[in-house]
Amino acid sequence: MGYSTKTVTTANYQEMVGASFNSVGAEALDIQDITLVGGSATGGSWIKWWNPASKTYSDKVVYANPLCDPVTDDDLDYGGWGDEVNWYPTTKTFAPGEGFWFSPNKANVGITTAGAVENTVNPYVGRTVDTANQQIMVLNAFPTTLDIQSIVLDGDTATGGSWIKWWDSASKTYSDKVVYANPLCDPVTDDDLDYGGWGDEVNWYPTTKSFDVGEGFWFSPNKGGVTICFPNPFYVAPVEP
Repeated sequence: MGYSTKTVTTANYQEMVGASFNSVGAEALDIQDITLVGGSATGGSWIKWWNPASKTYSDKVVYANPLCDPVTDDDLDYGGWGDEVNWYPTTKTFAPGEGFWFSPNKANVGITTAGAVENTVNPYVGRTVDTANQQIMVLNAFPTTLDIQSIVLDGDTATGGSWIKWWDSASKTYSDKVVYANPLCDPVTDDDLDYGGWGDEVNWYPTTKSFDVGEGFWFSPNKGGVTICFPNPFYVAPVEP
């Protein structure tokens, strides 16, 4: 069991966050297991997610208390996430590592995901993109800080065509694209290094970046069937008999 909270310090700012956990007993995180810390449940704080197939966002889903019964329109005896118009409860699950946008209606509001930590069987946990150049919202899939150079791609040729970029909510701008390349290049001598990873799009110089717990970003591969893989800090290597 565990939890993580991503706090937005300014009202109406958008942050790219997402699901760091499974719901207990399930393979994905139920939207109703996501809560606000320090926010008011008056329908002003919202989330929305990206559909890479249709290249569109969902409608905003707001945090409200009480939610409303979709049959009788009576108030329910609980709050949570509902549609923006009627506050009817929303049905949605997020896979570990799946991102979405979050915006609070007041400053210093956190969004908390809680549930079961990813299993210890797999050294990496990933999300696969079936179509070349398709963008998906992903994030650090675990409740620990993630170094960009520890992210690897499975099925990619590391020729600089696959990229990630992240959102700066303060400046309201995206970073430049950071590409997956092998070998990376020494920023002093311009010689090839003896390893690959993530670098700038022009020179393939190694990028320095860490993603906070719950921080999201965009990912797009240059071919179909590529999996972006996050190292599992809870992985336990099997003991040799």
